[in-house]
Amino acid sequence: MMLDYLDAYVEETEEQLSRLEQLFLEIEKNTNQIEILNEIFRIVHTIKGSSATMGFSMVADFCHRLENLFDKLRKGELGIDDYLIDILFKSFDTLKEMVSASIKGENYDSHIVEVLINAIDSFKQMDDNNNGKKIEESNKETIEKKKTK
Repeated sequence: MMLDYLDAYVEETEEQLSRLEQLFLEIEKNTNQIEILNEIFRIVHTIKGSSATMGFSMVADFCHRLENLFDKLRKGELGIDDYLIDILFKSFDTLKEMVSASIKGENYDSHIVEVLINAIDSFKQMDDNNNGKKIEESNKETIEKKKTK
């Protein structure tokens, strides 16, 4: 029976991740699309819920952070810039890898997740005028260092 749930999770999550990738590409081209932001929020929320149901807490926790970020974006509390787009794509890649590892019963390297969570959380400290520029620059340096390791 649990295998049936896992099969359903795999199928549903693959579809959602595919759609999420399309939406991220769309939001990169046109950052002022509230409909796209709302759909991204719903997909991340769904992945969070189904991952929590399956016991994939690391995926659910990461999705929760993304969900909070997209909630701020869709409410207009944050603006989208190139740095945020970069973080979103890195987060998408990480989410895909985390889901895959969880399905296989493998551990996922939590270090990059922590770095991305710190970057995502730093946006809470920024406003539309990018008064958090120093935080942004610090996070860029940290992420670049992690990529070279």
